[in-house]
Order: sequence, then C-alpha cells, then structure tokens
Amino acid sequence: MRNGRVRGSITRRSGVLAVAFSCAVAALGQSQPATQPAETIAVARQRLTRIKSRDRTPSDRTLLAALDFVIAIGSDDSRRIANLVDAVGYQALPLAGDLPEKPDKPLSPAALEKVLPELPNADLGVLPAQCAAVVPRAALAAEFPAVATWMLPQDLAVVFQPVRGNSLPTWLSQRACVVVRIRGERATIIGGNLLEALLMAAENAAPEAEEK
Repeated sequence: MRNGRVRGSITRRSGVLAVAFSCAVAALGQSQPATQPAETIAVARQRLTRIKSRDRTPSDRTLLAALDFVIAIGSDDSRRIANLVDAVGYQALPLAGDLPEKPDKPLSPAALEKVLPELPNADLGVLPAQCAAVVPRAALAAEFPAVATWMLPQDLAVVFQPVRGNSLPTWLSQRACVVVRIRGERATIIGGNLLEALLMAAENAAPEAEEK
C-alpha cells in the first residue's frame, strides 16, 4: 500500500486500513504453504529417476542405487537386486573393527537370493529419506574403518540409520552402509554391511513378535 497522506474522514481512513489489513492477511496466508510430510525413500527415489541420466551427479547416482537396493530388499525382489549388484558380487564387510586380511568371497546374485528370505519383507520405501546419506570414503573411516579400507578412493557409500518411532521393527537398530561404484553413467552396489545389520535387526525382532 502506497505511503502518503490519507485524506478524508476518520471513517474513510478506518475503512481503507481495514481493507489493507484484510488483504495483507490474505496474502500472508497464501505465502505460507501447508506443512509438507517428510520425503520418504520411495518418493526420493522417484524424484531422482526424473532427473535425466546425463544430468545426475555422482551423489544422485549413488543415492538412487542405494535406495533402489533397500526397496528391492523389502519387496524380496531378487531380479531387481541382481541388476543393482556389481557383476563381481556383493562384498560383505564388518560393522566394526578392521578389515580382515582375507575377506570372505563376494556374494553372487544366486547367494544373495538365498539370503533374501531372512531379510525384512516390508515396505521399506515408507521410511523417511533422511535416514540415508551419501558419504565419501574419507568421512566413512572413523565409523566404518573396514569398509573405508576396502573402498577405492572414488567409491561412495550411503549410510543408513535407525528411525525413531518407525512401525517397521525389522529396520536397522544400528547404522550401516552400502558401497556404490560408478562406471560411466552406471552405479552398482559392490558391498557394505547393510545386509548383516538387517539380518541382526530381523533376528532381534523375531522374539518380540513371538512374545506378542
């Protein structure tokens, strides 16, 4: 509303001010959007898939592969997992401690398929996307030294964390990660300790389910 001397009677001035106030309130209401629900893993995945492949950053590719992997685990989709895991297999790595001198052989897609029934069969896509974060090798060393030692310098990891108050008892009870390697425009899961952590969470949830 333009500043300046308002002429006329007090009544007229009051009317003008009342209209101006009403307009300001209406404009303020329009400028304050309703609180949006937190983005879920499934929604974040959809958002990333809408980015053209050539425009995705390494972090975009890494996060998309990791979210795809988690959703495939929850839906027991062995074919999808086989497409996401690197051709050499999935290298299971320790949740704590140093890297063994002779790590176990990578799990092939066939071996992973045998592990799937033991993993949580739930819609993990409903979890908040905030529980996943892309982390470079150097920043991972303090928390997961074995994983960081095993990674190549250009590899990236996605760290997943527990979600307070979630309705999925088989989700993580401790932080865990997957390692992603990018070749060209293709990102694949090459290892991590996420599967071990999910297996532990599923085992811990089983007695609780039996008690209920």
